[in-house]
Amino acid sequence: RKVQQLLVKRFKSFEHLTATQKDASHDQQQKKSIIHPIAVTDIDESYTDNNVIILEQFQKLLALDDSVQQCVVGDQATCRSIRGARHRRVADVPNARLLWAKENPGDFHFTWECLKVIFIVFWESKDHPGSLAQLQSLLNRSGVNADAKKFQQADEFLRHALEAHLTASLLTFLNIQSVSDNIWNSSAATDLWLQQTAEKFADQVVAVPTDENDLEADHIYNFHQSLLHMALLYEDLRDAIKNEDGPRVIQHWKMWLLYFLATKRSNYSCEAANLLANLKADFSKWLAYIVTHNRTVNSSGLPGHGKAIDMAVEHHNLIIKTALRSSGSNITVNHIRV
Repeated sequence: RKVQQLLVKRFKSFEHLTATQKDASHDQQQKKSIIHPIAVTDIDESYTDNNVIILEQFQKLLALDDSVQQCVVGDQATCRSIRGARHRRVADVPNARLLWAKENPGDFHFTWECLKVIFIVFWESKDHPGSLAQLQSLLNRSGVNADAKKFQQADEFLRHALEAHLTASLLTFLNIQSVSDNIWNSSAATDLWLQQTAEKFADQVVAVPTDENDLEADHIYNFHQSLLHMALLYEDLRDAIKNEDGPRVIQHWKMWLLYFLATKRSNYSCEAANLLANLKADFSKWLAYIVTHNRTVNSSGLPGHGKAIDMAVEHHNLIIKTALRSSGSNITVNHIRV
């Protein structure tokens, strides 16, 4: 999809197809999400006993019991805390085991972890041709660093780098010198031609495996091709979340598990494996369907405006923090509740 969008956006031979190049989900009515914030609680969630209290409050609020499974969405640390609270309660109070609470890692923090993996692999040094470090220096992006701690800046930087790499690769693939050049008989181009061009590019350029041990290989080319491959994967994950395509997001969890293992991201390697195992073995068929198809919220009800659940939570937290900054050091829990 990204290849087709860039061809239409940047290349003169495809620009007349702009009106017909749109996402299929734009023809579908999206359901507007309803969000119900709960009361603020003065509890430190970093302790297992406090997580037991938080989950019991959820249980009371939603009238849950161990006969019905309910997913609780959060980042990797939250999922680990839920497992710890469940284990603690099973051992202490057999009659209230919190077995209803099933951890579900959110896709915003998953996306952020995928972004960090790309930075780990392709940051390199400022002297490495085409590395993210070299691009960061040339573009003077001081807010972007090697560990991608600032998501917004790192995400915007990578997507610009992807568009530049993709444009250069397409120029070579199409055998033209400039995006303004006309391809023979391009005025008769159709959507099918656009799709076939994108598919051929993906098959012949992006998806071709490289051998790092080949001493005669062009390692700079292989580096750029690998960066293009992973950046397109990342872009597809963002697109899947935006268009609320849960099954496609789950496929990304399967794919990125391998990259987490390869880059020794042990926390999210375990979380990805745990999610996939739960979907296959632990979750009921009903909950597995919910966890697959209900991973996003859409506060506007507009197509293409899906948002990961944990990102929506982060946005609500930011709103609260921004509104309360004026209270200074005298802020209290009662003030927050008001």
